[in-house]
Amino acid sequence: GEGYYQYTGNLITLRLENGEFKRSVSQSGLIKPWQDTLKPIVIDVYNLNDYKLNDLLRDKRIKGIIHKMSEEDSSAYYKRRTEAIKNNLLWGSY
Repeated sequence: GEGYYQYTGNLITLRLENGEFKRSVSQSGLIKPWQDTLKPIVIDVYNLNDYKLNDLLRDKRIKGIIHKMSEEDSSAYYKRRTEAIKNNLLWGSY
């Protein structure tokens, strides 16, 4: 599948899909704010997204994670929350 992003002024959100951090969207007329090295990035994930926090932290623009809370498997959620906060990232959930 294809990832998506949302540009809301000074904030970029990107989606992890199939274990891949998506940085591009092929839709005409859309800007690509992630190419601006001064913009912070917030990652939007859920429990089935496979990622390594250390890999994400290589990009110093990553400032936070928004995580979907799932009743099926909350163990990934709580582990990721602990790791994110320990690494001084902003944390949000829905």
